[in-house]
Amino acid sequence: AGDLVRDQDPDRFMITLFFDGDVRADLWTLYAFHHEIAKTREVVTDTHIGLIRLQWWRDAIAAIYDGGDVPHHPVTEPLADMIKRRGLNREWFDAVIYAREFDLEDVLPGNLPGLINYADFTQTPLMRLALQITGDDVDAPDVAPVAIGWALSGLIRAVPFHAGQSRCFMPGDLMNRAGLSTDALYAGRDLDKLSAIIATVRDQAHSMIQNLSGNSRLVRLYHAMALSDLA
Repeated sequence: AGDLVRDQDPDRFMITLFFDGDVRADLWTLYAFHHEIAKTREVVTDTHIGLIRLQWWRDAIAAIYDGGDVPHHPVTEPLADMIKRRGLNREWFDAVIYAREFDLEDVLPGNLPGLINYADFTQTPLMRLALQITGDDVDAPDVAPVAIGWALSGLIRAVPFHAGQSRCFMPGDLMNRAGLSTDALYAGRDLDKLSAIIATVRDQAHSMIQNLSGNSRLVRLYHAMALSDLA
């Protein structure tokens, strides 16, 4: 799991290096699971296949918690062991999987609140699971804002990558206001119009997290990396 996270999710891998032993290994397992879920849109050819893939993972999680036969996969076996040892919250695993169904729709968030909701749904449950692993307060008031800020900073960085896949997560109303169509974005045209859109998203993310300090090492690390990206 550590090699996968290092290669596919280097920012989170860097965060895990601040933890030792079983905690670091369990974070690798959690983030390897997240990578498998998050990459669904990139590895399927249509929505139906993507839904089947996500359902496979939903069934795997159910088998782990219900005592059924856990399907064989490099991630499911260490995940099952970790869930049992740590007593991780099943609802948060289900929430992470469900949130990724939005990726399969290939539609833009309608507005900035919609983008924030997407960031919240995809990242806050994951951060709470990580905090259960590190033994910190999952209900601390800074958890959701930092998770959202981290997600928004990552989505900003990923604009060129997503455009190369004919995908866009920038809010539809901001795109319309700037006069930038998705067709133009995907073709590499009118990119000067993108700066105002990104600035609006960046300012929103920065305002959400700039005055936070973080109540745990994990949240502080996410917070520092997000602020660095948004600077």
